[in-house]
Amino acid sequence: ALARVQQLNAAKEPVASFQFAMAKARAQVLLASDLELDRLTQIHSQPRNDATRTQEATSLYVRVMAEMRLHRLDKAMVAWQELDRLIPLPDVSRSWVQSLKAEMALAQNKPGQALEALGNGALQRADRLLRNKALISSGLEAQRRAAIEDLELMCALNPKDAMAWEIGRAHV
Repeated sequence: ALARVQQLNAAKEPVASFQFAMAKARAQVLLASDLELDRLTQIHSQPRNDATRTQEATSLYVRVMAEMRLHRLDKAMVAWQELDRLIPLPDVSRSWVQSLKAEMALAQNKPGQALEALGNGALQRADRLLRNKALISSGLEAQRRAAIEDLELMCALNPKDAMAWEIGRAHV
């Protein structure tokens, strides 16, 4: 995975799509050490007058994720609120913002807020896993059972889905 991120940095990028920029930022944060996370928060906290909307959103996304990994949830929430204001509601990129909100809610042990952020519609794999974590964390047996059944289905359809196996195994 690290080699892929390094290749992304080396490649000439025309104008990166918002989704590509968020995926690249997410990988950068997830692969960073704690020391690198501190550096990333400092770099991405400095305002740039010439930044595009995508660059500004990417910086905010990096700050939110890095602050969450460093367990500074209050700072993560401030950066998320800035990101939330930057991305308008009908924008297709809202799903990234809402997923991040759900992750923060789970980090704060607020599964109801995570479920609210994810909504009731059909979800992609990552958001489905988040929803299942939130359902399990809710403390309600019916929701826990529904989440485990969904995880079992995910594992049956894709036996190599390590994350679904891990979440399901931890809560059976």
